[in-house]
Amino acid sequence: MKRALSADTDGSMHYRLGRWHQKNGQTREAAEAFAVSTRLKAEKLKHDTERFTALQPAD
Repeated sequence: MKRALSADTDGSMHYRLGRWHQKNGQTREAAEAFAVSTRLKAEKLKHDTERFTALQPAD
């Protein structure tokens, strides 16, 4: 699991971990995992947007 979390670039694994914690009544751990998931998702979106913008032809 630790290897999967360290390779999580889009937040999906942390989201799954958060859901697992949530289902097991571990609300603090779930909130932490969801926070990391949200941060990673935002970072990926920013990175992808920057890459897309860089590929646009200059006017």
